[in-house]
Amino acid sequence: SPLGRAKVNVRGAGLEALTDDYGRFAFREVAAGEYQMEVSYLGFASQQATVTVGAGETAAREFQLALEGAPGQERQAGSDVVLLEKFTVVADRAMTAQALAMNEQRHASNIKNVVAFEELGEQGQENIGNYVRFLPGVVVMDNGDDAGSVALGGFPEEMSSIMLDGGEVASTGVGAESSRTLLIADVPMVNVERIEISKVPTPDMPAAGLGGSMNIITKSLLGIKSPSFSYQMYMNFNGRDGITFDGGPRQSTSPLTPKYAQPSFNATLVFPVGRRLAFSVGASRTWARRSTDDTPVESVNRNLRPENPDGTARDLAVIEALWVQQANISTTENIQAGVEVKLSGQDTLALGYQYRDTSGKTGEYGVTTRFSSGTINFPAGDAGYTDSYGMGTATRSGRLELSSKNNFELSSQTSHATLHYRHLGPEWRAEVKGT
Repeated sequence: SPLGRAKVNVRGAGLEALTDDYGRFAFREVAAGEYQMEVSYLGFASQQATVTVGAGETAAREFQLALEGAPGQERQAGSDVVLLEKFTVVADRAMTAQALAMNEQRHASNIKNVVAFEELGEQGQENIGNYVRFLPGVVVMDNGDDAGSVALGGFPEEMSSIMLDGGEVASTGVGAESSRTLLIADVPMVNVERIEISKVPTPDMPAAGLGGSMNIITKSLLGIKSPSFSYQMYMNFNGRDGITFDGGPRQSTSPLTPKYAQPSFNATLVFPVGRRLAFSVGASRTWARRSTDDTPVESVNRNLRPENPDGTARDLAVIEALWVQQANISTTENIQAGVEVKLSGQDTLALGYQYRDTSGKTGEYGVTTRFSSGTINFPAGDAGYTDSYGMGTATRSGRLELSSKNNFELSSQTSHATLHYRHLGPEWRAEVKGT
């Protein structure tokens, strides 16, 4: 597979270049003579070679790099070619992704942190914020139990840009008001290869990202030699309920009372057709139930007046106790499709589409107990409940209320399509992106 961003150095001549995405490099107007060349790439063993350039001639040299410590590395006597065992190819996806990320960061034109997605551990497909919250310079604003928005470089979250394959993800704000702030639960995240955190904006970045930008890069398709299919299925449990497949206790509404807990999954298929065309499809679905025992809200109203309006003594007593509990079930669904075609030796075209649907169902119910005694009807303390002091009766009285309120569903749908055309010629380079 071609290696982009490999460093090519001509010793003693002060010449240095980086390979393009096709692994190509060139030095122009080099004087005739013999030169020592070295190619290096983080995670791979460097390679040296001697190249002789004749007057008025063009010299070409190909290099083959192997992973550091790969079994079967040998050098032929008097040769600079690294021979690999037949099964030893650059196919270790975790190592390859890590090497790509490290080299992208090493040779970036600005201050940038690049992390391979596989290196961040498995956090499910619910929220991209679970993966980036511990990266340098990234602050995740939590929205309850979930990652809400991202702030970069010390700027507010509305001044931080989130992109997918170089295109800004659409945002409508958080809550009822429209703004530039993006709820990161709405960001699609299928078939991700690496995440780039740019600390300093460059001229090609959106002006809205004064604090920086987070660019989510999906996996490149060209260069993959054989079809691959990856999948994962898992369940979300919580420490309160333990490992159980039961849907939980009965709640105030039927959508919040499932019979069984539902599994989550993600799957990705990459299918190359020859060396010039490749397709990818992916899907994921997550399901999580929040334990209701973790959400009770308890409050107490007390009488703090030492005497009644008529001057008689009054007990400092509890007049009202409230207990409210919240149930929540959240789901996310992702669909991804992509195609990449090599139009010529210098031109490539990539099309990508991602769709994400999020849904959160919430219901609240509670119990209110009101205690009272006495013969005078007036508001107790500052609570303002006219029925909390006996309603004019001489006997002790009270009231027990069961309530169900704030039953609602919050949902969002995000569609993100990208078009990326690149021309990498020997003289001119052009790149066109559309989102």
